[in-house]
Amino acid sequence: MWYFSQRPPVAPNLTLLQNALDQTGGDQLRPAQAWRELLRTRLSALDMDLIGKDVAPFLERAQDVALLTRANLIQLL
Repeated sequence: MWYFSQRPPVAPNLTLLQNALDQTGGDQLRPAQAWRELLRTRLSALDMDLIGKDVAPFLERAQDVALLTRANLIQLL
């Protein structure tokens, strides 16, 4: 969320991302330029409650875990 909320937005290193996708993609070729769609697809499969519990100890304000929702992340994309 922090990266997505920065202005100007932080752009991903597409070359590095493409190399990682090529190494871990198996039989599926995935273009790095489609990173937003890949992330949306991955977000749809995640247990957001579990993620909130996982990151809660690292947040400065405990109430910020309520901001970590699928809808908020997709909106930032």
